[in-house]
Formats: sequence, structure tokens, C-alpha cells
Amino acid sequence: MTSPDLPLGRRVETLRLLTVISLLTVVLVFIVFEVLNLEPPESMRETIRRALRTPSTALLIFLALLAIEISSILILFLSKSSFWIALGILLLFVGSILLMLTVISSIEIILKEVETILRKLIENILGHHP
Repeated sequence: MTSPDLPLGRRVETLRLLTVISLLTVVLVFIVFEVLNLEPPESMRETIRRALRTPSTALLIFLALLAIEISSILILFLSKSSFWIALGILLLFVGSILLMLTVISSIEIILKEVETILRKLIENILGHHP
């Protein structure tokens, strides 16, 4: 039975499953990166950091990656051809990895800014560098 022939309840259940798979992929990639102490190449990290410095650019990147995730789930959900299913799976994994790297880089940038603000605040309160 191909996916367009499935009843609506079965389609919704499949969509839920694919969403869970997408989220688990992000978590799994994060765990693998942490366990193996892998880091993306420095040039890639620097490019992401430069792009994420502007809030509007960061939002656009996040929305684009989210769109990749949603489109890959829809491709998997609606396709009959094994080519499109394979493409959907590839997009799902690549999108998950890029989304994870973007979120991690965003958190790093935010934490560095918070640290800078806290240092300046402490310096102003104490009157000297801590």
C-alpha cells in the first residue's frame, strides 16, 4: 500500500513517527559528537558564528533549516517513489545535523555575550577586573 492510499489516521501516525525520528536524529547526532569529541571544522564554525551575529540572519537560517526538516518529512510522508523517499531521508539527516550545529553555535554566542555583560557588570560594581 503506498502512502497516498493510507487512511488519514494512519498518515497522521506516520507523520508523528517521522517527526519523532527527526528529533531523535538531532539528539543522536549531538550525542555522537559529544562522545567522540568531534567538532565541525573551524572554518565552518567561524562561518556559522559570523552568520549568527545578526539576529535577522540567525532567524532566517533557523527558519530555512526548519523548512528543510518539514519538507523532508512531507517528502517521506507523501511520496510513492523510492528515489523521493531516499531524498527525504537524506534531507532529514542533513537538516538535522545543520540544525543542531546552528543551535549549538547560537547558544555559544549567547553565552559569550552573557559572560561579557556579567563581567562588565561585576567590574562596574567592584570597581576593578575580577
